[in-house]
Amino acid sequence: MFCGGLKTEPAYLDGLRALARANSKVLAVQARGVSPAQLVARAARVLEDNPGFYDETWCVFDVDDFDLQGVAAQAKQAGIRLAVSNPCFELWLVLHHDEHRAVVSCDKIAERLRQLVPRYDKTRLRFTDFAHGVEAAVERAQKLEPSGEKHDINPSTGVWRLVERIVQ
Repeated sequence: MFCGGLKTEPAYLDGLRALARANSKVLAVQARGVSPAQLVARAARVLEDNPGFYDETWCVFDVDDFDLQGVAAQAKQAGIRLAVSNPCFELWLVLHHDEHRAVVSCDKIAERLRQLVPRYDKTRLRFTDFAHGVEAAVERAQKLEPSGEKHDINPSTGVWRLVERIVQ
């Protein structure tokens, strides 16, 4: 798994892996200045350098202000799966605690998350604040966008697809 975020996404995925006793690895790529296309390209290079080593490769990133045109095709061609959140990963975290169906900005969804989890800190995510709501988040995310692959819908997140793979 390659994450566009340096702290939040890897901390969440590491916590989930521990909960599920999964044997997957999370590689965090510096978020500043790395676009989703660059993240997919880095993951593709790792796959090329290590053929047959990985069972599955995922890129986890936010839509934010990036143009995702072509990224999905680039990932598919390289055999990489995507877990994209629109507008940002914090939407996925909110879904652990509550429904959210209205179009939203990253700032507003982060504000909602801090209401639901007052001690939330983006730089020091505590998975225990979310562990009890994983199943609910999966169900809520599926209601937002059932395929998990339409990245232009705000709000939506395909993180549930990756979560299901980890906890299997």
